[in-house]
Amino acid sequence: MKWKVVWLVLSCVMALSLVAASCAPAAVEKEEAGATVTGKVIEQDAPAVEEEEEEEEEVVAAPTGPQYGGVAVAASATDFTYFDEVAGGNYGGHVYAPATKFTHNELLQGDWTKGPAGTFGTDWINGGDNRMDQKTGCLADSWTIPELGTVIFHIREGVYWHNKPPVNGRLLTPEDIEYSLKRAMSGGYFAYFYATLCKTAEITTDSQARTVTVTVPISEWVNMITLFPDYTSIVPRESIEVHGSQVDWRHNLGTGPFMLTDFVANSSATFTKNPTYWETDPIGEGKGNRLPYLDGVKVLIIVDPSTRMAAFRTGAIDRLIAVNYNDAKPLLNDPKLSAMERVEYTIDGTDCLFFRTDMPESPFSVKEVRQAMLLAIDHEKIREQYWQGSGTIVSWPLMPTPAYMDAYVPLEELPANVQALYGHDVAAAKALLATTAYPNGFDCSVVCWNTPVMIDVLSLYKDMLADININMALNIVDYAVYNGITRARSHGATEMVYTTDSGNGTYMKFIDFRGAGSYNPSRIDEDYSITQIEEAYAEIITYAGTDEAAMMRVNRELMPWLLEQVYAIPNVRPAYYNLYWPWLKNNYGTSACGYYNYSGTFKYSWLDRDLKYEMTGKR
Repeated sequence: MKWKVVWLVLSCVMALSLVAASCAPAAVEKEEAGATVTGKVIEQDAPAVEEEEEEEEEVVAAPTGPQYGGVAVAASATDFTYFDEVAGGNYGGHVYAPATKFTHNELLQGDWTKGPAGTFGTDWINGGDNRMDQKTGCLADSWTIPELGTVIFHIREGVYWHNKPPVNGRLLTPEDIEYSLKRAMSGGYFAYFYATLCKTAEITTDSQARTVTVTVPISEWVNMITLFPDYTSIVPRESIEVHGSQVDWRHNLGTGPFMLTDFVANSSATFTKNPTYWETDPIGEGKGNRLPYLDGVKVLIIVDPSTRMAAFRTGAIDRLIAVNYNDAKPLLNDPKLSAMERVEYTIDGTDCLFFRTDMPESPFSVKEVRQAMLLAIDHEKIREQYWQGSGTIVSWPLMPTPAYMDAYVPLEELPANVQALYGHDVAAAKALLATTAYPNGFDCSVVCWNTPVMIDVLSLYKDMLADININMALNIVDYAVYNGITRARSHGATEMVYTTDSGNGTYMKFIDFRGAGSYNPSRIDEDYSITQIEEAYAEIITYAGTDEAAMMRVNRELMPWLLEQVYAIPNVRPAYYNLYWPWLKNNYGTSACGYYNYSGTFKYSWLDRDLKYEMTGKR
């Protein structure tokens, strides 16, 4: 007698569209142990039964809800350059080599329930999301701000370090937090960019109350409250004392959802589930389930974009993130990939032409010169011809991401005179230039490095500026030289640099246009003397950490005046895409949950391995 087991296949329309595709993940048809697999129905001979039993058909529903097991595969365009945020020495350790974001925890984290899995206050894609009202507890289960300048973290109980020597799975203590924060200030990123914060912060621990208190001067409050809670990974003292650092991947040890179990430079990194991880799923069908769902995550280092695309097409990798519009378009328009999930989003930073506004001998110190340059650049042409109709024109100093819309002013809502500056008008640009000491234009240059997008865009700028007799040469240098110039802001009176801003997560600090930091290449308000900026800053820091809506209001009110000054000429920023296959569940196209916590959403994701098998023939 025969019986049938009929699977109720999820997303069958999507699966069938892939069956017809030769280059997409393909449904397979094969025979194994008497079973025929067609992508929808599995028929199999059952063992013989007594004749008197009646033939029956059993319908078994496919598993629903979160499932444990499986290894997700992701791709990175860059290698993991180091595994210790302090020893690594700069911002790149958080963004481009995020091994610690799999393996370590921070005091606070992005609140998963406020993303697409819940209320959708943000999309949890951009690492720059840094709103205190969108955070929740991590190693600190709660926090209080009794007054500006002081925050008290209440440290969670029942958290264990990875079960690896020399810590061997012991309990986390408040002293571990104090040690890690002090170590973070001893070198690397904090010491380089926030020296005053490092010198003035006071950190104390109350072991009985399980609290860690951080106190800083008001002048450093905004820096501390945006960096310590949800940016600094917590490490065990013993590991640092024994090994000196966690630079060697084998010494990578934290309290996070995964453990780094293998690494091959320029090839792959393997992260394995931490069996003693403390966190549970906060929302949805799996609410209350112990995280992570996955047995592990394998990250393939694939530098070549076309190779990454090919791997994604075949289902060899489960998701592809941060794909710009031009690169994504062939995938988006391919009918063979109709089952592919996609999320379009606005990235939280941009590249700009930055000037020397602080040198009287520089033509860029004259506002009308900068305004004329902006008028000469045809942003619509760049958007239509280079980015194929995709892109945000007003992209500095803030991008219109979901979390920060209330701090942003769209082009159509700016005053008419500011809107006009973003319109292409060569005649108006020449007339404006004629009112300055440079009526016949001038020669200048821009420092950049040899990457196609940078060269392509700057070549367009060069041709457009030539229309008003500003002759801009491209000074193309290698990346090390470029990085040194942009960090030190050592460009001269007639030089510009084409570099990135700091991103949305620092908008309340004004570091793109205030102070002597490296994110202010135009050297705006270095001596804190520009009234409009200083008055706004004095107000905005009074709300830091306590009232995000008020901070965004202050920023929005400053934007029309700031944009009129043309302290930077931003590039048109195209749409970006996160792409993923439907078998990667509870992902929503997310990539970061918390401040630069890239890969931090994998702990919530799970694999529907039956669906993957139906679509690819592989589990």
